[in-house]
Amino acid sequence: MYVWDETTASRESQEIASYCLRHLQNVTTQSHNFLYIPQDYYDVTGRCRKNNKFILHEMKRENFISEKNLQNAIQKCMRKNTNGEKLYWLKICWMRFCKSVLYTILYKISMEDIKFKTLNLSPTYQGRSKFERIALAPLYNDARSITYEKYKDMEQLLSYIPPVHQEYFKTLPYKEYK
Repeated sequence: MYVWDETTASRESQEIASYCLRHLQNVTTQSHNFLYIPQDYYDVTGRCRKNNKFILHEMKRENFISEKNLQNAIQKCMRKNTNGEKLYWLKICWMRFCKSVLYTILYKISMEDIKFKTLNLSPTYQGRSKFERIALAPLYNDARSITYEKYKDMEQLLSYIPPVHQEYFKTLPYKEYK
C-alpha cells in the first residue's frame, strides 16, 4: 500500500500513475487509536489485519512523476486498435498488461469469454520518440501548499491535539491571500 499526505502530492491520475509505476517496478502484500498526524494513519493501516498485513510504502514528493511527456508521445496511437477499429475508452471493461508484450494493451469491451483486442502503443511512426528516451519530470518541485482556510481551521483545532504533534500542523505550507 502506498500512502502520502496532501502536502506531498494530490490524489489525481498522475499521482495514482506514479504509485502504480513504483509498485510495478518493485514487483518479483486493535483498540481505539488516536490519529493526529499522517504517520499515525500509516501505522494503523499497517496494523489493520492480523494475517496478510498491508505492506506500506510511504510515497515522497520525488516519487511522483509527470507522465505528460509520455502521454503526448502515445496519444495519437490510442485512437484505433490493431484491427483498425475505433477505440472507445469508456466502453472498456477489462484491460490486461503483459510484460512479455511490450507497448501493448489487451482489452475487452465486455466481460464475456471473447478474445482480447489489442492496442499497440509502440513508437512505429518515423519521428516519434522511443519511450525509453522520454524524460519523466518530477510532478512537484516544492511542497504542496494547503489552502489558507484549511490552515486556519487546523489552527483552531490545535487545542485538541497533544503538544507533541502540534508542530507538524504549525509548519504546514499554506497559500496566503493575495
